[in-house]
Amino acid sequence: MSTVNPTHIDIMAEELCEYVAGNPHMKPWSVMVVKHLVSKLTDAGYSIVPNAVLTELTDPDKCSFDHNGGCQAHGHFPPNDDQAWTCPVEDAKNILATAAEGEKA
Repeated sequence: MSTVNPTHIDIMAEELCEYVAGNPHMKPWSVMVVKHLVSKLTDAGYSIVPNAVLTELTDPDKCSFDHNGGCQAHGHFPPNDDQAWTCPVEDAKNILATAAEGEKA
């Protein structure tokens, strides 16, 4: 699986916190734990996005890379720092596939 660049996903941590806080089955300490975890993740540059939103924003077309490694299908190009790179659309598809596998288990 590819490495996800979290800057490509909008942060929706507040919605998660609201869900946890509004769920009567969650214990007060678990709400604090989730809020702390969300804070640490967002501070580190990660994002929490509902799968439905990510699905809606993800182009179903396959990536098509040119000779320079840029994804022509989605208009994304690798940075100039020679690091391993994947198209953010492919990253999103991998996230959704992993989530789908988790739901089946």
